[in-house]
Amino acid sequence: MKSGVPVAPQAGRDRVVTIAMMVVRTGFVAAAVLGIGMMFHLWSRGQVVPFHMLIGAVTLVGMLVTAVRVIMLGKVTALMLGAGLLLGTGSAVGVLLDAAPGLLHFLLMVLAVGFAEINAALLKRAR
Repeated sequence: MKSGVPVAPQAGRDRVVTIAMMVVRTGFVAAAVLGIGMMFHLWSRGQVVPFHMLIGAVTLVGMLVTAVRVIMLGKVTALMLGAGLLLGTGSAVGVLLDAAPGLLHFLLMVLAVGFAEINAALLKRAR
């Protein structure tokens, strides 16, 4: 017995994955610019931190949407996206707990977004 409606990929690129990855890429660049500016004291930390955190959260949500869609399509394993989400969330929690300095946070986020990019590229190739 089947329940629900099966998700079938459309011909060509998947729009949900494409839009979610655009959000991830744009959010990462914006958060990186704000974060690097804070590391080099280009602007006040108190004014930028809420925006930096919001953009980072939006980036992680974009990664989550991509992971869920990849799992729904069943084309490739979502292991890389899961690792990216864990790295990104762990990095954010580490900074909030003052356990990870700014440069380590930045490198972990680069790795997390890299994992998301790898999985999105594998999805394109799997068709």
